[in-house]
Amino acid sequence: MTSQIHLTQLKDYLSDRSRDELIEDINTLFGRFAAVKEYYEVKLTPEGLQRSFAKYKAIISDEFFPKRGFGKARLSVAKKAITDFGKVSSSPEYIADLMLYFVETGIEYTSTYGDIDEAFYRSLEGLYSRALELIIDNHLAPEFSDRCETVIDNTVDIGWLFNENLSEIHAQYFES
Repeated sequence: MTSQIHLTQLKDYLSDRSRDELIEDINTLFGRFAAVKEYYEVKLTPEGLQRSFAKYKAIISDEFFPKRGFGKARLSVAKKAITDFGKVSSSPEYIADLMLYFVETGIEYTSTYGDIDEAFYRSLEGLYSRALELIIDNHLAPEFSDRCETVIDNTVDIGWLFNENLSEIHAQYFES
């Protein structure tokens, strides 16, 4: 049976450590875990955020349109890229951008290779809805409204009621 520590146990541990011991712990984490290093690069350098964003955007792009061969379009891989980016960046603007990029790339994939299946479109619809919620909640509509409308425009010829569902989601957030 494995035992997991809880946040209160971590807080107790950290409060008992000296400043130098805390610095040493963070140095160890920074050296051992790429995600910790990336987190601090994003937090401490402007180019770190850009580099991290580009990395996760490339993961999404490569899942649909790799440099060689055909894309596998594994939605779980692309969604994980968004989740992983959210762990190193708390920027709603960049997270929303990445979410929309995922949806746009999924639409481009459909336009390139033909109709997929209902589950594929439902997944894109869910992510589009989450992106719009993030955009509206963070007052980013002026920056993203044109892109969100372009998503609707680019799905007119796609089946499974995809365009209708996206239009409904869009109206829910932008017309209220």
